[in-house]
Amino acid sequence: MTLRTLLLISLSVVFPAISLNAQQATFDRANELLLGQQTDQAMALYRSIEEEGYLSGKLLFNMGMASVESDSLSLAKYYFLRAARFDETREEAVEALRLVENHFSRKASVLPSLPWERFFNWLDERLGTSLLLTIGLILLNLAACILLLSWFLPRYPRYQRFAALSITFLAFSALLSAGWIGYLNERYDTGIMVVQEQGVYSEPNEHSVLVSTAWEGYRMTVDRDRSAGYEGWYYVRLENGMYGWIHRDPVRVF
Repeated sequence: MTLRTLLLISLSVVFPAISLNAQQATFDRANELLLGQQTDQAMALYRSIEEEGYLSGKLLFNMGMASVESDSLSLAKYYFLRAARFDETREEAVEALRLVENHFSRKASVLPSLPWERFFNWLDERLGTSLLLTIGLILLNLAACILLLSWFLPRYPRYQRFAALSITFLAFSALLSAGWIGYLNERYDTGIMVVQEQGVYSEPNEHSVLVSTAWEGYRMTVDRDRSAGYEGWYYVRLENGMYGWIHRDPVRVF
């Protein structure tokens, strides 16, 4: 499937409308402009919706397709990654990302994620911190109910205590996972390189040692805490495992 085909499918079948009454006409008009290859005008309308705080997977996906039409593959990757976080557009965004990645002239060497990183990413994408907290609190209450039942109706005390302890363990696991994911989301962002190339340095100045080079479309993890206080610079971890400092302007963060 080509990117242009994916665009036509997305606008005509998969995403016929954005579910925001106040922005529906603007979204429909932007789609018409995009199909007519008036990309700049379409993107301007999409951005006006985004600036008003009306975010959805459909909007971000179409902004990615508009970026493809304007030959900005790095911006397209940025929007598709954001669209992939929404259930309504995850499948189509992942397919679009696969197609976009094949068009980059330079590809980063990527270190495989550690098992625990994949596990927490999966929890964050599928459940999220709010649901994990809810599950943890429900399990804690259930464990308390079983423990009280074992006091008043000690028919099977050993099994009741075992069930209460097991459920308590699961409850605290859910609560701790929610806390850890919340910490990670608060501290770290994802960045996409949107210019042809940019140096990554050992210190936040261009006179320090050049650690690596980030090319268009490269993905990186931005350490928000460590970057604080260094205006114009991000402290990042590249997909190849290298750490360093990079100028903020060519990096789109989400």
